Amino acid sequence: MGTLMAKLLLPTVSSLAFLPTVSIAAKRRFHMEAMVYLFTTFFLVVTSFCGLRHDVLEYFSVYGTALSMWVSLMALADFDEPKRSTLVMFGVLTIAVRIYHDRWGYGVYSGPIGSAILIIAAKEQRI
Repeated sequence: MGTLMAKLLLPTVSSLAFLPTVSIAAKRRFHMEAMVYLFTTFFLVVTSFCGLRHDVLEYFSVYGTALSMWVSLMALADFDEPKRSTLVMFGVLTIAVRIYHDRWGYGVYSGPIGSAILIIAAKEQRI
């Protein structure tokens, strides 16, 4: 019984860490970032308690987590519009394809992080 409770409650408790992030992003008028963090929180909690198809919930849980990392790194890069929107959309689409292809591979998280680091480094070289 204790193992079952841990499997149900651990993802829920860990997803609550996104709630302060959502409020800070919304307060600072980063509305897109706040929506992504709320999306991630929702699917992490729903995956634990819901009876929907597990593969769909699992896909969106992993997708939301990778997308949260991408959006956070692009916000740190401090690009002007429309370059920021273009890069965020590039991440949204490539992460979706990568996770659909292989949701448990190393590239799910290392791809967005590595790409963001290269993009930020290239931006810093221009300044």
